[in-house]
Amino acid sequence: MRYETLAVLSGLPEDPHGAVGLPIYAVAAYGFATLEEGAERFATGEGYVYARQKDPTGRALEERLKALEGALEAVVLATGQAATFAALLSLLRPGDEVLAAKGLFGQTIGLFNQVLGLMGVRVRYVDPEPEAVREALTGKTRALTGVPKEDALLLEGAPAEAILQAARAEKADLIVMGTRGLGALGSLFLGSQSQRVVAEAPCPVLLVR
Repeated sequence: MRYETLAVLSGLPEDPHGAVGLPIYAVAAYGFATLEEGAERFATGEGYVYARQKDPTGRALEERLKALEGALEAVVLATGQAATFAALLSLLRPGDEVLAAKGLFGQTIGLFNQVLGLMGVRVRYVDPEPEAVREALTGKTRALTGVPKEDALLLEGAPAEAILQAARAEKADLIVMGTRGLGALGSLFLGSQSQRVVAEAPCPVLLVR
């Protein structure tokens, strides 16, 4: 199937009315025929219960992104901040440490200090330079995060090489990085740095769009 066709048709659920476009399900809750069916949905995550958990529109978007990006799975969240934080929560446990770049957006710093602090996770802020990050690493470091806000971005150097070197040296379990897409939009992201990391990384890479 051509890329243009995937962009239009992939993830499109079967519609009882024959709609050829993706319907917007603007509802808060979904019914079920029996209590047993409801209990099974809560237990397995299959089907829909509340829109704040998932809904057909969001799931269709995830399926479409999978098709367009050639990914095994996709997860849609409300913001990039939510995506980054979800990735951190999947990795961190009490007693762990996060290295975050200085110059982060103020609300991000507040989120890290307050929420991660309550979880027993220590956040240390370092200069976003490869050598400074390497020197700050300890045996408790479980995650590196923190792309500075847009007016502080540094569009020079070789970020992919620095990321790969650090991942190999520290035997990283997971790399999380931003991207604007690996499909037709891949070349828009700083010379496809994310594509190089995905191709050469010694561990799984989670891309946040």
